[in-house]
Amino acid sequence: MQKLSFIFFIFLILNNCGGFEFVHKTNIYDFYIKNNALLNVDGDDANKIRVVLVDKFGSHGEFPIYKLTVNSLKTESAEVIKKDATASKFKIRYLISYNFYNMNKNCKVFNKEITTLSTYSVKSSGYSFGTDFSKDESATNNIDKNINEFIFSLNALSSLKNCIADN
Repeated sequence: MQKLSFIFFIFLILNNCGGFEFVHKTNIYDFYIKNNALLNVDGDDANKIRVVLVDKFGSHGEFPIYKLTVNSLKTESAEVIKKDATASKFKIRYLISYNFYNMNKNCKVFNKEITTLSTYSVKSSGYSFGTDFSKDESATNNIDKNINEFIFSLNALSSLKNCIADN
């Protein structure tokens, strides 16, 4: 009887744990793109964007298969203005356009413009290290969010071999 209950218990555990997925699951195209994409980044905060992209896609080998061209535009504006005409909260907006090419077929596979917003608060009326840190952290998180949204859109494609018409 104990053997039967032990076998039933093991069967129950294996049956219930069958649908588990890894938390840090690899995306579909990460394997193909990783270290196979030539990155061209231009525009505002190009160095920050390049660092995040190299972290996500790796550096290209001798003969890259894909090319990713990125152009960014950053705008910063006051969101909350006090009675004394000083701003206490700012908004950072990134408009980043992505063009993804298959270099073997010499064609564009995917293009998308993604806009992301973030805010940060001013810590004092004069110079403040906290304000500068908050601004940099907000911009970095905004860039990371934008690039993750691009990767999500790229992974939604059915294939990296299908070309699209240039507009």
